[in-house]
Amino acid sequence: MSVEDVAWARALAMASIDAVDSGILQHMSGSQFEAVCKAIITALRDNGGEMFRAALLRRRGVSKADERTFDGAVRAYRKADTSKKQMAAR
Repeated sequence: MSVEDVAWARALAMASIDAVDSGILQHMSGSQFEAVCKAIITALRDNGGEMFRAALLRRRGVSKADERTFDGAVRAYRKADTSKKQMAAR
């Protein structure tokens, strides 16, 4: 076994850990509300940041949400997006 072999194995292990971490952040949710928020963010990201409400409500992960959960998730997204823009302007 050479130094290069150990370096390759370490790089593989680190890449695997990074893949698991990003998968957890993207796909695991602690509540239905969090799952709907993540689904909305994914849908908006896939569509250039804007979608009609009706189109968003047909998306996977969003379509099962009740109206109250959906509206709350949209409000949370808008508030977070506004905060991000304000921070960037500083």
